[in-house]
Amino acid sequence: MQRFIALFLGILASLFLLASCGGGGSTVKSDQPTVSAPTRPSAKPEPPKIKGREAFPQLAWLVGCWKAEVNDQAYYEHWLPERNGVIFGITYTVVNRKSANHQLVRLEVTGDVLELIVTQSGKKEQHFVYVSGQSPLPNGGIPELADFAFQNVEVDVFPKWVSYRRETGEFGFLTVSGMIGGEQRESVFPLQKVNCATREVSE
Repeated sequence: MQRFIALFLGILASLFLLASCGGGGSTVKSDQPTVSAPTRPSAKPEPPKIKGREAFPQLAWLVGCWKAEVNDQAYYEHWLPERNGVIFGITYTVVNRKSANHQLVRLEVTGDVLELIVTQSGKKEQHFVYVSGQSPLPNGGIPELADFAFQNVEVDVFPKWVSYRRETGEFGFLTVSGMIGGEQRESVFPLQKVNCATREVSE
């Protein structure tokens, strides 16, 4: 268990580091020629606001493994199935076939408040509070082009906002934004679902 926790501790710093370097995401390579990964989130109307407790089940689409290629580095997210009201995840970057910059992240709901909590070893936890998202479909399904935005209410600089977008098919987007040096910056990371064992797109 200690090794498991240690593996998780230390993971979205990689994301913040990459984003602060100024890179937008690049298209994720796919072995499926008939499917093209979108490079930017699709335009759509402002999503209706719903309570965090209502939005929490809608984030189950994140469960599994995702990959984005950013600044010649591979960024990964691995989200575990919900357990006791928490969805745990890890993020890390692979550079020259070596993993680095691990962090533990979790989605947790308390009352009506949903938070994205980022833990890095030796540093204070960062809490991003859910502020808006897409209402579920009548049949309980997850809408395509569904946004889920989280705000860090404790700071006014980067990273201030973290948002996830569910796109059509096995694609999604992670957007990180905030002020850097007095300027608003935004980095978009195109995510594609991958096999958790091989870390590559499933055929």
